[in-house]
Amino acid sequence: MRTRPRPATRALLATALAAGGLLTAAAAPAHAAGSAPNGYSNYAFPSGTPLTSLQSSTTITADPGPNSHEYWATQFTLGNGHTGYYGFQTNGDGRRMFLFSIWGAASSLTSRDQGAWCEQATEGTPYVGCRIHFNWRQGLTYAFDMRPVGAKGLRVTVREVQTGKVFSLGTIRPDDDPSGWTVKPSSVVNWSEFYQRNSSSVNTSCDDFFHTTVRFGLPTANDGTVRAGLAGTRAECTGNSVVTADATGTTQDLAIGSAPDGAVGTHVDVALNRPISASSSLDADHAPWLADDWRSGSDWKSAPSAGDQSVTVRLDPRDTVRRLRAWWGPDQPTVPYDLRISKDGVHWSTVASGTSAAAAEDEHALAGPVRARWLRLVMHGDGVAQRVDDLAELQAFTQ
Repeated sequence: MRTRPRPATRALLATALAAGGLLTAAAAPAHAAGSAPNGYSNYAFPSGTPLTSLQSSTTITADPGPNSHEYWATQFTLGNGHTGYYGFQTNGDGRRMFLFSIWGAASSLTSRDQGAWCEQATEGTPYVGCRIHFNWRQGLTYAFDMRPVGAKGLRVTVREVQTGKVFSLGTIRPDDDPSGWTVKPSSVVNWSEFYQRNSSSVNTSCDDFFHTTVRFGLPTANDGTVRAGLAGTRAECTGNSVVTADATGTTQDLAIGSAPDGAVGTHVDVALNRPISASSSLDADHAPWLADDWRSGSDWKSAPSAGDQSVTVRLDPRDTVRRLRAWWGPDQPTVPYDLRISKDGVHWSTVASGTSAAAAEDEHALAGPVRARWLRLVMHGDGVAQRVDDLAELQAFTQ
C-alpha cells in the first residue's frame, strides 16, 4: 500500500525567468552550479514581421529510458515580456507528460482533451501551466503549434505526425493586451535539460546521466510562412555531448556512451489517457477518465449499488501488457474484484483477482505477455449492501 506520487512538472530556468532573462547561445545557464549534458539551439526570425503564431517539431531518436527525468522544450518570449515554453518530459516510473507554461500569465482555459489540466503555481516567480500525461514514443515526431484564440489567450496544439493524433495542451492568457502576444524574433530556443540535476544529492557530474538524442526541426512562424535561422548552439559537458545543425534543424546528442535508465519502451502505462468507460458514475466530478490520468487526487466513483460495478479501458492491441495495477481511492470499500481482458469486447478472460482496500495499491504480474483490445476491472457486490466504489488509477504496463 502506498500513496500515488505527484508527477514532477519541472519548470526550466526559473531563476533566469524571474530576472526577465533569456538563455542564449553565449549565456551561462541559470543552474550553472551543477554539471549535466544539456543542449541548446538558438534561433532568430527576420525582424519587421509580427510573429503571430509559432510552429516547431521534436523527435526523440534515442529515448533516455522510463526511469529518467529529461525535458525537451521550445522556449519563447512574447512582445509584452512574458516568457514561456512548451514541450514534453520523462518523469520517472514510466510517466511522461506534455507541458505548456507562461510566467506571469493572468489565467488559463483547460483543454477539453481527456486528461488535460491547467494550474497556477510558483517556481521562482508565479506562472500558469497546462499539462497532459501522454505516452510519447521514440521515433515519432511531435509537431507543436502555438497561436492566439481571439482574446482568450495562446493555445498550444500537438500533432503526432505519423499517427495523425491531435490534442490541445490548453490556452493561457498572458495578460489583457493581445497586441503584445506576438513572439520576439530572437527569443526562440530549443533545449534539452536533465532536470534531475537540480537535486543536490544525485546527478552531480556529466557521467551521472542517461543517453538521449533529440531532433528539433527548424521553427517557423505565421503558419510556416516565416522561417527561423540558426543563431547558435551549445552543449554542456562537451566531453560527452554535441549539438549539430543542418538546413532543416538541429540534433542534440547528449550523454553519449551512457545507457538508458531502464529498457526503452518498457515500464510504460499503456492505459494512460486511453478511452475509458464505467458502469456508472457518482457525478461529473468522478467521471471514468479520472481513473487513467495519472493525477493525484482525481478518482472515479461509482453510483451507489449493491451489484457489480466495472471500469473498462480500450487499449491499443499493438501494445504488449505484462503487469496490471489498481490504485484504490481513499473511500474504496473492501470487495472482491477481477481483472479481465478481451480481444472483441464480448468474450472475456480473467487474468487476475484480488480484494480491494482503501488507498491501497494492488499490482498483478501476468503469467505471460498479453495483447488485448479491452481491459476491464470488475468490482463485485453481494447484492445486499449498498456501496460506492472508488478507483484512483487503472494501469497496464509493458514491463
